[in-house]
Amino acid sequence: MNVNNFFLNFWKWFSIIVLIAAFGLLVQLAVWMWYPYNIIEFTKLCCNPDGSTFEGLVLNEDKKVKKGNFLHVQIEYNKKINIPTSKITRELMNDRYVTLVTHDTSFFPPGCQKKTLLIYIPENMWPGTYRLSNTFQYHPNPIRTINVKWESEWFEVIN
Repeated sequence: MNVNNFFLNFWKWFSIIVLIAAFGLLVQLAVWMWYPYNIIEFTKLCCNPDGSTFEGLVLNEDKKVKKGNFLHVQIEYNKKINIPTSKITRELMNDRYVTLVTHDTSFFPPGCQKKTLLIYIPENMWPGTYRLSNTFQYHPNPIRTINVKWESEWFEVIN
């Protein structure tokens, strides 16, 4: 066998292997980017006075909570993929204000479950009607971020 022939064959096979690996990497990246991950679903409930739907049921008496106390919110969910939440953002929203509220690290085990969350209402909240908005951020793979949002029904913060 000629040495030149050997190197020509080597580079031919090497380039074929590199092209196959590059194609495989592109397929993997495409799957990571466009696969329709359905990590968790929250059960929609009906209806707020304005006709909108919500996922979190407020359990406080008369849908009222005093500043400095806890809001009790019950949610039903179906978690299909067991991956941890990388970030949770909780906001109290009304027509004029958005207030970030503190939270613990919520653990949602897989399967269909009901969970009651206790949300501390800060002392410095303005009295008024609010809704709790939660955004859970998941990273199912190294290049994809999925945000799942749920909101509670309207409730009133009182002095």
